[in-house]
Amino acid sequence: MSVTRLDDAWLAVAPAEGPGRVYEYFRVTRLADSGTAISEATWAPLIANAPWHSTVDELPHGPLREDETWRQTLLRWSETIHHAERPEAGLAWLSAQVAGSELERVPALLTQYARILLEGYPAGSFWFLQTDELLGRGCPARRRTSAAVPVLILRR
Repeated sequence: MSVTRLDDAWLAVAPAEGPGRVYEYFRVTRLADSGTAISEATWAPLIANAPWHSTVDELPHGPLREDETWRQTLLRWSETIHHAERPEAGLAWLSAQVAGSELERVPALLTQYARILLEGYPAGSFWFLQTDELLGRGCPARRRTSAAVPVLILRR
């Protein structure tokens, strides 16, 4: 691998094998930006490649309280961190809501709040990051073979 400094803020990384010869362990797909007509269909790649936790009712460490599931714990916690005047709190809230919600609810949730986030960050965009199944095999808590993560890039 070679690394070339382009300027103070940018590096170029080139694999030793040469371009086009390295296996794609990560795949990214742009889902939406402020110019996208966002609908529940926008999030189809997320649903088609559901994260491993979307099918798990119990996590190895168990819930924080005995009277609730891990999803309920996460959703309850998300309500304590939400703060209307702090965008980063809104992002943390949305992340917790997405992770704690049943998979069927996620497209409607993302559709509603993506528009709100992109109003505040018109140069922002949503991306889908998927990792190869090989990278997830070392994690014993995982029940699925690939990781799927929605990523939000915010720029003013």
